[in-house]
Amino acid sequence: MNSPNRLKDSLSPYLRQHAYNPVDWYPYGKEALDKALREDKPLLLSIGYAACHWCHVMAHECFEDRGIAQRMNDWFVCVKIDREERPDLDMVYMEAVQLLSGQGGWPLHCFALPDGSPFYGGTYFPPLAWTSLLTQIHTLWVSDRNRILQAAEEVRKLMAASTPRLYALSSSVTVDTPIGPSPVSMDRIRSSYQDIRKSFDHKEGGLAGAPKFPLPGLWVTLLEYASYTGDSSAQEQVTLTLRRMAQGGIHDHLGGGFARYATDAQWRIPHFEKMLYDNAQLLELYAKAYLKDPDPLFKRTAERIVKFCQRELQNPAGGFYSSLDADSEGEEGAYYTWRHEEIEGLLGDDAKSYASYFSITPEGNWEEGKNILWIDPRFAVEDSFIETCSRTLFEARSQRPRPSLDDKILTSWNALMIKGLCWAYVAFGESQYLTLAQKTAEFLETNLQKPRGGLYAVWARGIASVDGFASDYTFLADALLDLYEVTGSTRYLSWAEQLCSYLVENFSVPGKASFRFSTHSLIPGLGPRVEETDSVLPSSNAVAADVLLRLGWLLHKNEYIDRCIALLHEVGDAAPLHFLYHYRLLSVGMKFDQGPLQVTISGADAAEAARQIKGLSIPHLVCSFSKTGDTNLSIVVCKDNVCSVPYSDIQRVLRDLVH
Repeated sequence: MNSPNRLKDSLSPYLRQHAYNPVDWYPYGKEALDKALREDKPLLLSIGYAACHWCHVMAHECFEDRGIAQRMNDWFVCVKIDREERPDLDMVYMEAVQLLSGQGGWPLHCFALPDGSPFYGGTYFPPLAWTSLLTQIHTLWVSDRNRILQAAEEVRKLMAASTPRLYALSSSVTVDTPIGPSPVSMDRIRSSYQDIRKSFDHKEGGLAGAPKFPLPGLWVTLLEYASYTGDSSAQEQVTLTLRRMAQGGIHDHLGGGFARYATDAQWRIPHFEKMLYDNAQLLELYAKAYLKDPDPLFKRTAERIVKFCQRELQNPAGGFYSSLDADSEGEEGAYYTWRHEEIEGLLGDDAKSYASYFSITPEGNWEEGKNILWIDPRFAVEDSFIETCSRTLFEARSQRPRPSLDDKILTSWNALMIKGLCWAYVAFGESQYLTLAQKTAEFLETNLQKPRGGLYAVWARGIASVDGFASDYTFLADALLDLYEVTGSTRYLSWAEQLCSYLVENFSVPGKASFRFSTHSLIPGLGPRVEETDSVLPSSNAVAADVLLRLGWLLHKNEYIDRCIALLHEVGDAAPLHFLYHYRLLSVGMKFDQGPLQVTISGADAAEAARQIKGLSIPHLVCSFSKTGDTNLSIVVCKDNVCSVPYSDIQRVLRDLVH
């Protein structure tokens, strides 16, 4: 075995995976940058994450090869970065590689000047291509460096031009002045919906083509759109998507939870890594879908997500780990796939019926004779026979070598889990979900909150590290508002406002409504990076707008509402809003268009009344609580500055709010 390099004692499991490479890896930081400057070498930045299959492939093919490692060590200062630990670095270098090559992904590789300025990059490289690239860049660095310097300047210009609104500060809106109605009108939203509707896969759900990503935030917003507009096509597409995902191989039918995406167009062949952020958001989505359409499949799928996360990802002290690897025993999907003879050996006479239900064949429904469990949509929902057989397979699978666990705890992803658990509690009324959400919030408060109101982004091996990013503040504030609305505990509301205030004070870009992603610039000459487009995760600025609007309504603070309006203007004026890239901002726009529906509750059973009211799934409804000293239940509903007389009957409130 090789001697360990500098990554041996890293907090990041991903970095530790590379601790025994012959590559002389550095973690990102001053030591690496100083070495590059001192020795006049370019940086080679390699970015990935612990559960990434192709990261493992390239590590095995290239970084474990002594000849390749020698070239990397002699010619470059090699830096390993965990994209989940440092999303700010990933954001910068991913943007650079996408501008250079038109595509991105992980593993991500970027070559940069000693100051960090990128000049070339790509994703996965097989050994021969990687060796050739190393040689070409080294030759240019030694014999024709001006070409590299020119390339770095071109990339800098492209990055600046790709986000011109980041730099035109003098022409930006003034954020402390009220700015009229939201620019995100319902007509504009309807037009955007017609654009994305063209991309629907009306047979398999999701968006047409492959690969297929769950994109839970998009479907949550389309549920809201259907609610506001009465457009049945949106509701039908969400329902179809959730059923097909739950039936497909992307869903772990034995252990619960979902893989990150499907490589095919039918949701059958997963990319086997299982991420907390996907499952947390899918929990919210299935719970909200159940409130609109109480399909037992939605409830069962949500329940299994929670069980998976508790069993596989929960830290005993609270909080949830980040992911399970795609690989085990050096093979992608080995933990999850089955050979037909294994099924026969475990189930005996029951194997034929079970195999038919899950599309298992003697020759295999995947590659090399292996089978992935997926349900033919023609079959009915699971019955006791299927459940009994699945338990047998699950117990057998549990004896296999397990995929590795990324045991770092991320503030932002845990916030998503809190939110998902809150909505599971609202939808299904199980107090265990609320208890788990509260326990997770307590873990974050105890372990990831700084003394003066700030946050750390990462907790690993008992140590909190990395200053929080805008996503940590906005995602957690959003989750805490959900906790407040189903418990009535003002500590959650106060903490959410504290986080919002910290965000405003420390992440604001002068003269702008939007927020920078991190509190420092990473590359000389480039301004702060501002995240405004959604992907699998909503952008930090879209969630900030949502938090500002909700806080403004709950606390009757116009300055928050004004900042939300300004943010909507800023993003909406800079680019056409599209459901795929701005789903969370469009959600905020729809809420703003409707105006607040505020329900104030006091007396006995106020929290249970709030749960039932939130269960109506009215997106622009906010619940607040008052203490009157009277133990009798009292509910006041306010809309358009007109408030009802107090209700004492929760069923009447529920009827009147629906109508």
